[in-house]
Amino acid sequence: LVFRPEQPPRRLARMVSPRRLSMLQARWLFSSAASSLVLPTILSQRLDPNSGEEVEADRFDATVHGRTRRMGVSLDANYRWLYDAKQRTCVSRPKEEMEECFLQGVDKVAYQGTYGVYVAEQDPSEVRFQYSSFGQYATKPNYGSRVFVTDMEDDDGKGYFMFHLLGQEFSFTLDLNDVPAGINAAVYFVSMDPLGNAGTAYEDGGKNEAGWRRGTGYCDAQCPTDVRFVQDQGYNPDGQILSCCPEMDVFEGNRFAVSMTAHPCTTVSATACNANISDCTNPCDTDGADINLFRRFGPASAVFELLDLQLPITVRTRFMTDDAGTLHTIEQLYEQNGADGSPEVKFNMTLTDEAIEEQ
Repeated sequence: LVFRPEQPPRRLARMVSPRRLSMLQARWLFSSAASSLVLPTILSQRLDPNSGEEVEADRFDATVHGRTRRMGVSLDANYRWLYDAKQRTCVSRPKEEMEECFLQGVDKVAYQGTYGVYVAEQDPSEVRFQYSSFGQYATKPNYGSRVFVTDMEDDDGKGYFMFHLLGQEFSFTLDLNDVPAGINAAVYFVSMDPLGNAGTAYEDGGKNEAGWRRGTGYCDAQCPTDVRFVQDQGYNPDGQILSCCPEMDVFEGNRFAVSMTAHPCTTVSATACNANISDCTNPCDTDGADINLFRRFGPASAVFELLDLQLPITVRTRFMTDDAGTLHTIEQLYEQNGADGSPEVKFNMTLTDEAIEEQ
């Protein structure tokens, strides 16, 4: 699960071609953890022993099957300072040298001041984002961030939390009142390796020592080429390596428009390939199958017309399956408390094969 505020929104105003949800099979979203390859290696993509994540800086509570679980967030490796043993920034070095650099650990001050991520500050189950932030040592503002939800049921943690969505409901409560047009507040799932490829040995002899603790392993259906350390490939020089995997955008939006988009791929797990190789192609539905009420029905369906933005908004997404366990419908409900304090459904959005064909 990924939380990200970004600019500009990628799909909030984009028309897409029809896609069929029949591509979404029972193992569509998540793969099991891959076993690590154990070979004699040099240490690379390292954890700095003098710069760790502050233990309580990134913990929050979530409810899973009726039970409170301890979760955490891990800042994406792309946003972290990469430096060597002499505290020099690592940039434009040979691949082998870049893989020997440290990915910075982030404490509470940095999470909040540098990246605008506030975890369990006012409520034990709250994660709050500030789009623009100015760190202690910054010379200019930082805009946006991306964090992954981690499983912190024990003190050492278990990796990224794996959500098994088929036949289940995923819900969260959000505040959109201060999210203007041009900003995309996003909550989405991608099929990353559960350990962020920790322990993976690279072809050049390096090894991913950092893994999920430093936010490695990112992929999505856009097959980004700007991921600094790609899956089991190591450092990505000159943006040559595509990092692809299935993506389910549960929520992308602001106070004007919201959308839900499914991005299946022909592969279940994350894949990577070099763009300089002729057979390296994107296996994913980049545009995706989406629903966006503002785009379909106009300004009368703007979020601020449908909801009271002064009140919390609960978004419930249900992944409905048939008796065989195959996904057939993704239903999303937007709820707010009514005058009597009980939750009321204000509007809903549904993705089915038939609904997508109608687009």
